[in-house]
Amino acid sequence: MRHLASKRLTLFSPVLLAAWLSPAPARANGFALDIQGLFSNGTAGAGAASAQDPAGQFANPAVLASLVGTQLVAGGMLIALRAPFTDSGSTLLDGTAPLPGSNRDGARSGFVPWVFASHRVSPELAVGFAVSAPFGLTTDYGRDSNFYGRYQGVDSHVESIAVGPALAWRPTERLALGLGLAARRDSAVIGRAFDLGSICVGQAAAAGDPDPATTCGAAGLTPGASDGYGRFSATSWGWSATLGATFEATPRTTLGIGYRHEAKSRVKGHETFDAAAQASLGITGTPGASMELPLPDFLTVSASQRVGSDVTLLAAFQYTLWSRWGTIELELDDPANGLAFSSKEGYRDAFRLSAGAVWAVRPGLDLFGGAAYEQSPITDRYRQASLPESDSAILGIGAQGTVWRGITLGAAYQRVQMIRTSHIDQAGATGDRLVGSVKGSADLVILQMGWRG
Repeated sequence: MRHLASKRLTLFSPVLLAAWLSPAPARANGFALDIQGLFSNGTAGAGAASAQDPAGQFANPAVLASLVGTQLVAGGMLIALRAPFTDSGSTLLDGTAPLPGSNRDGARSGFVPWVFASHRVSPELAVGFAVSAPFGLTTDYGRDSNFYGRYQGVDSHVESIAVGPALAWRPTERLALGLGLAARRDSAVIGRAFDLGSICVGQAAAAGDPDPATTCGAAGLTPGASDGYGRFSATSWGWSATLGATFEATPRTTLGIGYRHEAKSRVKGHETFDAAAQASLGITGTPGASMELPLPDFLTVSASQRVGSDVTLLAAFQYTLWSRWGTIELELDDPANGLAFSSKEGYRDAFRLSAGAVWAVRPGLDLFGGAAYEQSPITDRYRQASLPESDSAILGIGAQGTVWRGITLGAAYQRVQMIRTSHIDQAGATGDRLVGSVKGSADLVILQMGWRG
């Protein structure tokens, strides 16, 4: 039985594995949390690489050379998500039977924190430090909810924390160069259900049983109604490096370019199965498993233009190299025990185009806002309920002010709306097919406290 199951099943579908770091179904840039800091969020990414505060080093460490004194910001964003799935004819047994289930919303709210610091060592040299969460996910459709897409994914919880220093050097008055390095800790927990009834029917039919459905039903294994559960848990260490440059084309115009490289990470952990799955699949214990993650790189091009004495216009273009997400393999420590897979991903490179502005209302008080179009790297062919995102529109608005002796407080709001409904038509490993749609959105509240000395 285990031999047949290992050929027909995988513990995680390719898109679910790609989603293990996803921030939310409503965001369009895959599983990247690439908008960091109050100013970046409030301008919908247009100010992601600006020298408003130390958070700009996330996208371009060269901006540190434009910051004065010592600065520190700490904050985060609270993300409220909505991504309800609506079924439109999901089936079992290669389309011969309807898939029983319920519509659910698997999106879960979460909080993403950050801390960024900078210090001007000399007129030519500045240093920085960052604690950020470049990737993250919480998705839960409910293990006992009978969700239609349970055979492709039930729950996911992932955290990715990056910690490291940065350095900026100004070789000329108009040019600054920057380098940032970070150690990245990744952890993931992902679970899905198994249709033990369909597995039984497939095995019985392969053995020549003339009425496999009746045979399996008599054994208490009815397709779509006799589920098992499996989960993959893993952790790893990786690293990131960010290069950047800024150039003051005129006293009022600053151009920037940053490139963030995320090194491959191999997460190592184990699979666990409930008693029903262990008995039907012939799996014992908690098999060890590992998987290599070719995380994407980010290229950010930015521009700022001062208009008059109190308004600055902002623009940014980000290109994410999602095509690195190629063949994904879950490898077992013991090939004879557990479920493994190898699959080609369907991600494409994607971009985000942002525009915004900041208005210095008076000394110590800034208002800012922006809008963006963000392309999704996920195509219709590979879209699933575990990561149903499509192209999105982003709007942001925020304010920041000095409240006392260099202490600043700021708040921003961001709205992310999927531009069109995501249609899902995905075949599973046991003859199931998930057919439905998702219309997702996200509301983000960003709070940040800073200090300037």
